[in-house]
Amino acid sequence: MFATIVTAILGALGIAGTLAAARIQARAASRQAEAALAQAHATHRAALDAAATQAQSDFARQAREAQRPIYLAFIDASRAFADGARPLFDGSAQRNDPLATEMRELQVAASRIELEGPTALIDLTHRVLACASQVQRFSRSLRNELAALYRLGAAIGEHDAPVSDADDFDIAHAALNALHRLHTERGGMTGRQRLAHYRGRRHSSLPPAAPQDLADFSSRLSEAETALLAAQGARMLTEAQRNALIFRAVDNRRSAVEMFDSALDQFMHTRGAFTDAARDHLHTYPL
Repeated sequence: MFATIVTAILGALGIAGTLAAARIQARAASRQAEAALAQAHATHRAALDAAATQAQSDFARQAREAQRPIYLAFIDASRAFADGARPLFDGSAQRNDPLATEMRELQVAASRIELEGPTALIDLTHRVLACASQVQRFSRSLRNELAALYRLGAAIGEHDAPVSDADDFDIAHAALNALHRLHTERGGMTGRQRLAHYRGRRHSSLPPAAPQDLADFSSRLSEAETALLAAQGARMLTEAQRNALIFRAVDNRRSAVEMFDSALDQFMHTRGAFTDAARDHLHTYPL
């Protein structure tokens, strides 16, 4: 009887042990399954990330392939714009608005960059356009003065032009020297005082000029007017050109050549900055 009871107890304990062992094995299998599932998820995420990175890289390369000809078109248009400005320096500009066509082509090329980007190059494109607009404004307002100054300079052998006539040389030389003195020898008079005297007007808001300063200015103005009238008589200048040159010298502004040259230099500098930035963008490996 006792032996039967002991056997039953041992049998029950064996069943319990078997069940415990089974549960332990089940937990281990569950943890293994969870680990395998996590690994599968990680592998899947890594594959997705790699595919996304590759897709982005491919897209960036394709975008650069599309951007390259657009950047080149803008660079070429800006070069054509600068070339179109050069006739203004040598007096050969024939059109009333010499840079109108070049400006339109530059704007068209810029609009394509605005579509393709990136933002940094779009900003540089706008800076190039702003500089081009300044050059174009000067090309309209200074065209006659530039042509006149070129004609006077050519008469004295500047711009690699041969001196063909001694009388023309003397007339042009006198005109240029008189303009220079009128512009640089300012005395104690302000630009507003000089303009008021030149126009024959009096302004209560302006202090009167010192008599000696006024006499010196009047002498230089008379000298310039006489010299430029002689140049006009020799058909080196028109009346409009003569008046424009004298007005700018009286107003103490920079000469037309200085103004236009400065604006064109700024345009070329900004164009160079765009070219450098475009090169860096195209040659940077898309990550």
